[in-house]
Amino acid sequence: GLGNSGSGATPTSSATPQTGSGTSGDSGTNGGNSGSDASGSGSGDLSTIITAVLAALQALKSLFGEGDPATGTDQEPEQGVDPGSEDYTGDSGEEYREVDSTETDMESTLTDIDRQLLSILTGSAEIPTAARTALDKIISGLHTTLSALLPYANTSTGRSKVMSALSSALQSGRSVVGSGQADYSADTAKVSALADTYLNAARSLSATRSGGGSSRADSGSGESVRLTAATKDSSTPNSLDGVINAALDKLGIRDPAARARWRKGYRTLIQRESGGNANAVNRTDSNAVAGHPSRGLTQMIPSTFAANHVRGTSRSITDPVANVAASMQYVMRRYSVSRDGSNLTSNVQMADSRRPPKGY
Repeated sequence: GLGNSGSGATPTSSATPQTGSGTSGDSGTNGGNSGSDASGSGSGDLSTIITAVLAALQALKSLFGEGDPATGTDQEPEQGVDPGSEDYTGDSGEEYREVDSTETDMESTLTDIDRQLLSILTGSAEIPTAARTALDKIISGLHTTLSALLPYANTSTGRSKVMSALSSALQSGRSVVGSGQADYSADTAKVSALADTYLNAARSLSATRSGGGSSRADSGSGESVRLTAATKDSSTPNSLDGVINAALDKLGIRDPAARARWRKGYRTLIQRESGGNANAVNRTDSNAVAGHPSRGLTQMIPSTFAANHVRGTSRSITDPVANVAASMQYVMRRYSVSRDGSNLTSNVQMADSRRPPKGY
């Protein structure tokens, strides 16, 4: 069994050298081996030790599992983009551009963090593969060494060399495990530090919209949601960001970077579709002519709103949260927009401030 280098086979009693002479109990005959050196019990003990060491090395290898660990998606996070040159006039337009530019910078920061995390996880996924390869090499080398020492295993010198080879293999195996544990610990520390950076960036992103202020239109329209309110207090239900955030909550989208992408895109879409007026009704397009005009912040027709209604929201098409949530559900289904919003602006032109408006 020991002659098959790298086979993983453990030695059997037949592979362990027996007493050197053909005459039972004749110490010192045929080669000058002493009776104690040629004892069958000594060979049996050595075979047991070899078997135990090989099993221990296999157990160390099993600590690193099997197969290649998955690192998640290979999709490159979408980089933040400049807000573009689209001209939104007045105070609300100026505030929109300011917030849009700030969120673009913060989105770039979050995207960079995503890339760093992917790099760390990719490196961490290589640790078990490298460790298993190293342990296979140790096991294979031990088989080769034992095979070479087999003819001399019944001598004191031979057994000493076998024990030395076994001890060296175990030490090398423990070293591989220790190195793997150290690498895992280092990667854990990196991920922990990156998580702190991520949370701080997300808090900074949220802070760009804090500061209070009115959530109603200057005209006093009870259901109107003004774009300026989005820059003041994102937690206010009737502010634009508050509406978008509430819609994302209803859809179960929690990741800060994903929410930032949806907010950015839907600010542009809502500004273009309704100017932030939850009661807006389009009475001139083909839908209006057909008797079902587009309504609300995102200008949905009743049938599309009903088909994409999100559980837990109002059944009223002019309800801000219900309207936005249904619109998000619609673009995910109709245009294959991912839940993380990474392809929102590429798949829905109306949400992309870099390109001219286009109905969705």
